[in-house]
Amino acid sequence: MIRYKFLFGPSIPINETRVWHQSWTTKQRVFFLLFTLIGAMFHPSDQLASAPLHLQLVFWGIGYVIFLFVYPCILLTSMRLTLQLNRSTLYVHLPLELTTLCLALTMYVYARWVGIPTQDLWDLAQFMAFIVALFELGAFFYIAYADRTIFPEVYEAAGPAPANRPPREVFLRGSSIPVHLVDVISAQDNGVQATGQGQSAFIDRPFGLVVSELPVDLGFQIHRSLWVSRDLALNFVSEGRKHFIQLPDGRRFPVARARQREYRNWLSMIQKAHQRRA
Repeated sequence: MIRYKFLFGPSIPINETRVWHQSWTTKQRVFFLLFTLIGAMFHPSDQLASAPLHLQLVFWGIGYVIFLFVYPCILLTSMRLTLQLNRSTLYVHLPLELTTLCLALTMYVYARWVGIPTQDLWDLAQFMAFIVALFELGAFFYIAYADRTIFPEVYEAAGPAPANRPPREVFLRGSSIPVHLVDVISAQDNGVQATGQGQSAFIDRPFGLVVSELPVDLGFQIHRSLWVSRDLALNFVSEGRKHFIQLPDGRRFPVARARQREYRNWLSMIQKAHQRRA
């Protein structure tokens, strides 16, 4: 898990599971579509505005599709590079501007191909400045407000309610197990098996989707098919180059080598959060 941060601004916690599964949700696609429509209606380019309407629609459709499919891939690559560098913070501007560059090149090639005017360089510069500003605004709005609104389950309070409030249980969707009691979620052939505090439930949904809906500080995905709670994930043991999560009953779950660096970053963030509360 790393912090996805706007420079001198807000940040959100993300991991590969969140990025991969939530990028294909209708909620996030609608968010991207909203800013595509804003760009189509308010862009300053006279050259683009002079083109036939159907060419303009295809022009913006290409941009929308690129953002849907290319941006998540660039973001995942940036996250892995950040972890390789032993960093715990990724600034949104790097994957965002790389996506913008890819989008600009593709849309420019399309414009030249279909005959949309591109000779006025000042007009092109104004259009690019508008797109960069629009996407930066969209990124800030998403990190500061939208992510918490469209994926509230990630930010739900998973622990017991304060004494001055009535208890409120947050249940793992598809089961009757309270989220803060879940110990292990493991992938099965056609769903997942969730266990916690003597309870067990089979959930007929993909493993990645179930994990992506959990509060990000509630636990850690130590393997591509295994998630463990925060309390279990803190029981880290090493034997040479092998790393395990030690359960109270003696069982051990191996931490995948590809996830060990991410695990250390996650552990550091959890420990810092505990120190701030203390």
